[in-house]
Amino acid sequence: MVIPFMERGSAFDYVQDRVVDPRPLLKGIANGLSYLHSRSSVHGAIKGELFTRHPPFKDIQEAQGVLIKILQRPLNRPSNEATCYRMTDAWWKICSECIKMEALSRPQVSHVADKIGEMVQEK
Repeated sequence: MVIPFMERGSAFDYVQDRVVDPRPLLKGIANGLSYLHSRSSVHGAIKGELFTRHPPFKDIQEAQGVLIKILQRPLNRPSNEATCYRMTDAWWKICSECIKMEALSRPQVSHVADKIGEMVQEK
């Protein structure tokens, strides 16, 4: 697979500007992921860092600490300040559904992509 060079860097780099709203990017990511799943393609881990502009679990230094935090459900919702008031209840609901421990309990990515598409249009 060939990935073109992006002048503004990665999506993570791009959202470092607090003016940038990550939600349209998430729509594109969800649509791309839905496409990959429809083709039975393998992909790496998807990280939830665009809303807060920080790596997940940025305050935890050791991988073991991250695992413990994940297992200590429920995960904490990012603050309104950290997400520039963009993590609404509807967005948090989708995030919470996607990080369920049991994979079969998570929604299909096509459903997530459709829901995100609806929410981005409503904005």
